[in-house]
Amino acid sequence: MDVAREAFGPDTVDFYTIATSRQTKGRGRLGRVWTTLPDHSLAFTVCVKDPTAEQLPLVTALSIAEGLQDVAKESFDIKWPNDVLKGGLKVAGILTEKHQRGFLVGVGVNLTKPENIPADFPGGFALKGPQPPQQVLETLLAALQARVNQLRAQGWGALAVAYTQKCITLGQTVHWHTGKKVVEGQALGLDSSGALELKTDEGIRLVTGGEIIAQAL
Repeated sequence: MDVAREAFGPDTVDFYTIATSRQTKGRGRLGRVWTTLPDHSLAFTVCVKDPTAEQLPLVTALSIAEGLQDVAKESFDIKWPNDVLKGGLKVAGILTEKHQRGFLVGVGVNLTKPENIPADFPGGFALKGPQPPQQVLETLLAALQARVNQLRAQGWGALAVAYTQKCITLGQTVHWHTGKKVVEGQALGLDSSGALELKTDEGIRLVTGGEIIAQAL
């Protein structure tokens, strides 16, 4: 993402992308480190020009889940706001950062399982067998570009139903980690901005940040 930030200039085309199969400084939400397995992962950053709606992280998650489904011919889920899961395990992480010319959209995907995987590796893998990384990248970028352009033209309302259908957080009892305390509640749905509506003992709370952890996980 740092390389893309430096490359994002006034003449950069919309959806300009830098990709690699060996990332050394991956990072995620809340200051976390995103670990990639060399030659078994795909990491890329997309330069999205002009101010885009605040739902860009959610739309990116939707497009990556849909793109991976096209490649793997299997269903993928979303954990609010933008983790992509397969079988309950995280297979793709997303980080969006504001830039003076738009947004940087960073995506990391665990593609295939290596033979000697670390015992403590926390995630899952999107594909059962190897596929050309360039083909996977092109599919994911096509899905991202289509959904972002739809967001620009029609607004979040046009994508909200597709997102909620894939979001397994909804309906669950969850713990909301705010950084200062943990709030328990039921994830009811999303409001018109994409914020998570959480039913707590103190009433309905709108969640726009922090970490959501399902009680069952």
